[in-house]
This record gives sequence, structure tokens and C-alpha cells, in this order.
Amino acid sequence: MEHYLAQIKEQMLSSLHADERVCKDAFSTDFSEADFVDFVLSNIICLLIQKKNNCVLLLEVIRRTIY
Repeated sequence: MEHYLAQIKEQMLSSLHADERVCKDAFSTDFSEADFVDFVLSNIICLLIQKKNNCVLLLEVIRRTIY
């Protein structure tokens, strides 16, 4: 399972780096791209466990954080 999650994180980081719309100052030493990916993936897993119907709130947090 950890291998599977590591692959997901790797792909998320790759997508994040490829997204030209991400603000250049969105990340710092205190808030890295890896921290952000961990946060997003953790929240996705929580939403799945809670059987939520949508992820609108998470998407809004992502938009406000990196764009």
C-alpha cells in the first residue's frame, strides 16, 4: 500500500511541477510542494473514508493556495 501511495504522490508532484498556472511564490521552505501533496492526498483519503459525495471544499482550498 505504501508503494502505491508513493507512486500517487510522485505523479501528483509531477503534475504540480508541470502546471504553469501555479504561483511562483506558492511554496517555501516552510510549505513545500511535497507538504502540499501530502495535505491534498490525506484529505482525499479522508473524503473517501467519510463517503463524501464531492470534494468542492478541497478544490477551493487548492485553488486559493496555489493559483
